[in-house]
Amino acid sequence: MSISCFKTLLAGFILLYSASSYAHLQKQITIGLVVFPPLILQQSDNGDCSGPAVEISRKVFGDAGFDVDIYCAPAARLYTLIKEGKVDVTINVNSTSAIKQHVDFHHVPFANLKVALLTNLSLSDINTVSAIRGFDYHGVRQKLDDMNFTFVDLPNGNDAVNVFLRGRTGGVLTYMRPYRYLIARGTLPIPDDIQIEEMLEIETYYGVSKASKWHDEIFSALNTYTEENQVVRFSGVETLP
Repeated sequence: MSISCFKTLLAGFILLYSASSYAHLQKQITIGLVVFPPLILQQSDNGDCSGPAVEISRKVFGDAGFDVDIYCAPAARLYTLIKEGKVDVTINVNSTSAIKQHVDFHHVPFANLKVALLTNLSLSDINTVSAIRGFDYHGVRQKLDDMNFTFVDLPNGNDAVNVFLRGRTGGVLTYMRPYRYLIARGTLPIPDDIQIEEMLEIETYYGVSKASKWHDEIFSALNTYTEENQVVRFSGVETLP
């Protein structure tokens, strides 16, 4: 083989390798999640998280050839990144006013959740409620606000529950999964007289940012995965105690 032919072949291999590497790198998505035990667990303060929702998401999109970056942050921060297309996918209820105009929700539910108002009846002031900042709880927050409840907004569910357990609020508006998880693993004493009132049963879904350059491919990946695996819900149904 002549030197010129060898150079031509070498150049061709380099171009093919570069194109392949470029395409691989370009097919990278960021999944933005809010800490939500036990489905989504905080590992560190730099956005790392783990849990069943992370594992499921890596499987779903990894099978479709995506490089998946998982980023956990407070809801308000994620909503901004979703609008800007810097977060491609999230998991949320399909009524969250802060993002519902900026994402398209997939039709297959991710997880079934129970929203409940827990009240510490041993306190004199039971009209203050801790909750996650930016969450409207499918309209429940507004209903309680109309009933003259006062909200104390916290960055995440852990903080909201802990503030309630410390007696700094008379109630907490919470999803029952994280509440149970924190109670089982926490060290704070549990009030003796807690009233649990179910407010809502709701489904969560994968939401794909309309600003994501991978919008259509992400939906295709979700459709393929759910059809091939006959998925009717990615995670299970929740029950109250």
